[in-house]
Amino acid sequence: MASRLPTRTLLLGGIAGPVLFVGAFLVEGATRPGYDPIRQYVSLLSLGGDGWAQVAAFIVSGCLIAAFGLGLARIWSRRRAGHWIARLVVVIGLALVWSGVFAPDPAQGYPPGMPQGAAPGALNGIPSNPTWHALLHFLGSVVVSTGLAAAGVLTAARGTRWRGLAARAWTVCSLATAAIVLGGWISELLTTGSSGPPATAGLLQRISIVAGMQWLVVTALIELRIVGFRRPAS
Repeated sequence: MASRLPTRTLLLGGIAGPVLFVGAFLVEGATRPGYDPIRQYVSLLSLGGDGWAQVAAFIVSGCLIAAFGLGLARIWSRRRAGHWIARLVVVIGLALVWSGVFAPDPAQGYPPGMPQGAAPGALNGIPSNPTWHALLHFLGSVVVSTGLAAAGVLTAARGTRWRGLAARAWTVCSLATAAIVLGGWISELLTTGSSGPPATAGLLQRISIVAGMQWLVVTALIELRIVGFRRPAS
């Protein structure tokens, strides 16, 4: 199906997917009763009676981002590093879909009425005796975080051969994105103690997610601009 779509359409997924995902958890986090976006993780919005909205955001956004990766694979097919970056973007999109299919367990007092803290030995917000689907959801989140960081590093390494102020700025931005994504994720792990995640766990995760998603959006905008320049010439 993707092979029949124009490259420009696939690249637009790199804008629509991240914007939809970030917009969904911002709106849901601000309007969901009993939910604290500063303290509680984004994934917990998948639970409860209104959880279908966040589940749909995971799945639809993931499909759009995976389509974006396929679009990048078309235009970066002759660039070895670019080909790997495109593959990583596809994997990131599929990991988001995966995280939507497999729901997390209740934690951090959400849904309302659940215990506030995690039991000793818990993994980054996952209860000490997680269900199988919570573990699979956690695996998907790990793939998304590490994939975004790796894509940023590969882009920065590839950008060292580019010339011009804008190209250098994008190289620095890609490296900074990787550092923020990994830094936010690692800081969550390091600050999770016997009483559970820190009081700012949700904020740290949101900073990490927004950094990774903005990298996808800017990459899509750059490539759409380049494709737009090439069309009249062809």
